[in-house]
Amino acid sequence: PPILVWDDGGDPAEAQELYSNLIYMGYEHGVMFDFYYTQAAGRGLGNGLGGRTAGASLRPYSTIIYTSGRNTEHTLSSGDFDSDPGDDIGAMENWLASSAQQNLFLSGDGLASDLNDNQGAAGIDFLNTVMGVDRYAAEVRPFINNQVSPLVITVPSTSVFGNRNRWTMNGGCPDPRIVDAVTVRAGAERLAEFSDPSGAPGAYGFSAATLNYHDGSNHVVSVPYDLSAVTWSNPSTITAPTFSGLWLADVLNFFGYYVRPPVPEASVFAVSSHPNPFNPLTQINYTVESPGHLVLKIYNLRGELVRTLIDAEVQTSGHVVWDGTDGSGARVSSGVYFREARMGGEVSIGKMALIK
Repeated sequence: PPILVWDDGGDPAEAQELYSNLIYMGYEHGVMFDFYYTQAAGRGLGNGLGGRTAGASLRPYSTIIYTSGRNTEHTLSSGDFDSDPGDDIGAMENWLASSAQQNLFLSGDGLASDLNDNQGAAGIDFLNTVMGVDRYAAEVRPFINNQVSPLVITVPSTSVFGNRNRWTMNGGCPDPRIVDAVTVRAGAERLAEFSDPSGAPGAYGFSAATLNYHDGSNHVVSVPYDLSAVTWSNPSTITAPTFSGLWLADVLNFFGYYVRPPVPEASVFAVSSHPNPFNPLTQINYTVESPGHLVLKIYNLRGELVRTLIDAEVQTSGHVVWDGTDGSGARVSSGVYFREARMGGEVSIGKMALIK
């Protein structure tokens, strides 16, 4: 696939949302993108990409989407600082140098500060040269009138966010996000800014989204907060994909990708799952002819109920993601499982393989 999505945040729920958004928008797993999920990301175990490759195995990808979640340490490590043995920065820079034009998207709470303060000269160089920004302060909130969830507004004639020109940076509750204050360097482009408390632009000089042309040809888009923080003030108007998924679609469109979401046939009751085999997530899609009560369950080879995913009235076709856990939240073992969907007098049974 041309795209590698690296979720370095260690949060299964946020990884599931990101994966589901891509699937819903028509980016087929294994065809358009691969998905790499870092377990225990905040512990510095060297299990990021830099602990698996020096960069050679990344060369087939033309685009990498990276998110470090709420981790403020052990994000992109340099391999010899802050006790993380994986050289993520080296792997990323080798990948950037492997082709004339690569596309890189970077997001994460505290990512800039981790690079600036904890990863030595390699981290500072990556922050300045690849991302095209300077870390001004470890937290932007005191410099934007203590706004926890400020409105973000794109600058005029931005080259990236053509369809969504404003969004809310959701600061979180009860613990606010740690969002870096960054400024753009010469040659980089500030794509968006934080508004003042009244919603007006022009109050602050910090960048809420940045585009840098690294080495003159690589396109690097970055935001100083995690992708999951991108929301809209009226989320009831967004169903699936979520607003952050539509926002990410703008970035992917800028990178040259556009995939029209598949339109399901509504003439028959049908259920399918993808990817299959899967690890760690699979999306189960269901197509219904009319509203009704849908029951979707997972069974093991012994016929024992593993988990009930849906037992409710549904109005339209849709999907649900199974993350390989049972009803108590415990991860199940590798093996073959069956999905059974019942609606009215219709029954659909399919086989899925979880591999680890």
